Amino acid sequence: MDRLRSYVQPLSLTWWGGVALIVSGLLRIWGVEIPFLTPAIRPVIDALFGSTDPGFMIMTGLGFIGVRAKLERAA
Repeated sequence: MDRLRSYVQPLSLTWWGGVALIVSGLLRIWGVEIPFLTPAIRPVIDALFGSTDPGFMIMTGLGFIGVRAKLERAA
């Protein structure tokens, strides 16, 4: 149970970044467009990560959360 708790850290900016990428990827898969937010966010994600592929976004978000949890356990 403690290992699972190490993954959910809502006070961590890295955790929120990972969650944002996962949600963005899922919204992209489902075809949901948020009128004012989507056109502003999509170029930023493309510039930072080089891809707006939904699978890549979801896997990168999971990677952020996993690496942060691993580093926290190691410290």
